[in-house]
Amino acid sequence: DLHSFPTRRSSDLHIGPAQWLALAVAATAFVVILGYTYDVSSLYRPGSSSPVALHGALLFLILSLGTLVARPHHGLIARVLATDAGGLLVRRLLPAAILVPPALGWLRLQGEQAGLYGNELGLPLFATANVVVFSILIWRTAAAVRSADAERRSATEKLRTQVARLDLLNHITRAIGERQDLHSIFQVVVRNLEDQLPVDFACVALYDHTSQELTIETLGRSEEHTSELQSPI
Repeated sequence: DLHSFPTRRSSDLHIGPAQWLALAVAATAFVVILGYTYDVSSLYRPGSSSPVALHGALLFLILSLGTLVARPHHGLIARVLATDAGGLLVRRLLPAAILVPPALGWLRLQGEQAGLYGNELGLPLFATANVVVFSILIWRTAAAVRSADAERRSATEKLRTQVARLDLLNHITRAIGERQDLHSIFQVVVRNLEDQLPVDFACVALYDHTSQELTIETLGRSEEHTSELQSPI
């Protein structure tokens, strides 16, 4: 819900050592998985050591992600799940930042292996594709943030208006309590409405159901409208 924009304590957004270690493990496992995806043995067989198994890398990636989401209200995941503008940006851009470059890199590799273009052409194509994709994502995310901010400002303005009306009602109620006769109560209501609200003309009228007549009991301070009301029709 982007209307409320709640704030979080800085301690909730602090990334602790456990999450930093989990991120390091996830990044390492991600590199190994890319090595198998791109068929680059140096990424999953460092030096002369035995290769890291693909299922092992996947397991380490899952475990590290589980460590990150173990405390969803603190640290990195708290930033992802935040309902403010920052959380919206993270949720829209982070998945693309993780998935789009590897996917485009794989497509570039497939094109080079198929003989559609060489490395000299494949590199600028890869860079251009990244620029286009992320430019579109940033543009759409900016539009979503602007829309959410406009809704938040509208909700804040409505809330401010409601609070002002409640304050006016409370002020009128206190002023009415200090008076006894009906005419002075009507005057208090009309004066407060004219002072606190953008009204051009205010009055209090009583309707007699038996005679079906409307009687003006109290007029506001607007002389122009008062003279028009008192002039014969």
